[in-house]
Amino acid sequence: MIRPYALIIEHRPELARRLAHQLDALGYQTQVVATGHEAQARLNFTNPDLVLLDASLPTLPAPVVLRQINGQPRLAHTRVVLLVEDPALRMDGVEYLPLTALETDLPARLHELHLADSAN
Repeated sequence: MIRPYALIIEHRPELARRLAHQLDALGYQTQVVATGHEAQARLNFTNPDLVLLDASLPTLPAPVVLRQINGQPRLAHTRVVLLVEDPALRMDGVEYLPLTALETDLPARLHELHLADSAN
């Protein structure tokens, strides 16, 4: 059985490891990149089912990465969840998850998006 693919774009290594561990437990194949530039390169030749996108990327802003995802028809199926420290940083039309709620809300949010069910 093919596991769904999640791209984690997160500049904090410990948080990226926790996210990868959670998604692996939910049945995802994961890959972590730490910068927006790495994300752009990866998105040029992969088709993730899910992207967890750090809203506070240090070098290339999350909206630029999001535009790349939205601008490529082959990524139309990709679901994006924006990881925000402050809910005021969320973007219209994008699912978001406050970092303070990751441990409890990530599985529930993926279930709401019908992504957890498809991973198992």
